[in-house]
Amino acid sequence: MAVEFYRYSYRTAEHDGDVEEYRASRDENRRCTEFIQHPQTGLYANAYKDNVVDKDGTYLDKCISEFGMQRMMFVIANTVKMSKHDGRWSPEVKEWAKDFMTSHTSEYADGYLSQIHTGVVNILAEKIIKKYNDLNLPDWAREKLEKLQNTGPEEEQTGGINLN
Repeated sequence: MAVEFYRYSYRTAEHDGDVEEYRASRDENRRCTEFIQHPQTGLYANAYKDNVVDKDGTYLDKCISEFGMQRMMFVIANTVKMSKHDGRWSPEVKEWAKDFMTSHTSEYADGYLSQIHTGVVNILAEKIIKKYNDLNLPDWAREKLEKLQNTGPEEEQTGGINLN
C-alpha cells in the first residue's frame, strides 16, 4: 500500500501524535528522490534520450503511479526552493514552487533532486504542472487542494493549531 503524503513538519506531527506518519512519509519522499536519481531506475537512465526529457510522459506517469502526484510535486517544488537563486529556473516554475507548501524544507535537505541538472528538473516541473492542470478539476476541488498545499507559516508556527 502507498504511503500517504504527510505535509506538515515534525513539530506538528509530534504535537498531533503523527510522528510515525511523518517518518513514513519522509522516508517515502527520500525513496522517491533516490528512485529518480538512481542509475537504473532514474530519469537519466529511462527518460532522457537525445537531449529530450520524458518525450512521451511515461516516466513521469510511472513516478506518479509509484509515489503519487502530491509527493512528486513536493519533491520537485522542494528541489526548486532549495536552489531558488539559481537563474536557470523558468519564472513559471519558480512561481509555482514558491506557492507550493514546503515549509519544512530544512528537514528535507535530502528530499530534493541534487543529482539532476536544473534544466532537466525544470522541464520535469513544467510537465507535472501541465499534468496537474490537465486534470481539469472543478474550481472547488482545485481550491481545496491548493489550500491544502499552501498551508502557510502561521499553521506551522502554531503547531498546526488554528488560533482563530
